[in-house]
Order: sequence, then C-alpha cells, then structure tokens
Amino acid sequence: MAYLAHDIKTPLTSVTGYLTLLEEAPDMPEERRVRYARMALDKAYRLDGMLNEFFDISRYNLGQLVVEREHFDLALFCHQVADEFFPQAEARDIAIEVRAPEGEAGLTTFVLTVPAPSAFQTASFADER
Repeated sequence: MAYLAHDIKTPLTSVTGYLTLLEEAPDMPEERRVRYARMALDKAYRLDGMLNEFFDISRYNLGQLVVEREHFDLALFCHQVADEFFPQAEARDIAIEVRAPEGEAGLTTFVLTVPAPSAFQTASFADER
C-alpha cells in the first residue's frame, strides 16, 4: 500500500505544481500556459490510469476479477519499452538495444548499456520462449 501511495502522490504533486504555477502567474506567456496545462493534463491521465489499475487489483483480490492468461509478442513488448525510455536514456548517454527478430520464436534479449567511469557496463535480460 505504501508503494501505491507514493506512486499516486508523484503525479498528483506534479498536477498541483503545474496548476499552482498557472494560478500564480496570470501574466505567463500563452505558449508556456498551454505547455503547463498539457503537462498537468498528461499527469492527471496517468493518475487516472493508476487508480484504475488499483481498482482492478482490488477487484482481483476480492475475487471479482478473473485474470486470463494469453500469449503475447515479447519482442514487440521489448521494443515498446525501449521506445518509451529512449528520451531519458539518450539524455543520460545510455544505449538501449533490443535484439528480437520480429515474428520469430526463440530468444529475445533486452540490452541496456550504461557508461561507467572506466568502461561500459551491459545488462541483458533474456527470455527463452
């Protein structure tokens, strides 16, 4: 529960911060106002999604939600994760590489390369299908 409270607090704090900036600076340039409003809305959508996930978990724990297992494309998932984190990784000089032939069964490897003080460190996560 503590993790959930922290995860909810983070986007809520961002929304509050952006809205406070908008309220306290009525002479803020329009372009910045639009950007801050968009950021607050994005964080609010994220918070909404997290709360929906929380309610799903609660319903599952109460036996009101049945989880259905299904196969999924692990290669596609790894590519999506890499794409999601690309901007943050690039800003920190971290390379993300997915070695996953699309549509092909077998080994999928997710490689994360982080520059270290004296050399490159590589972490690989693999899943045997």
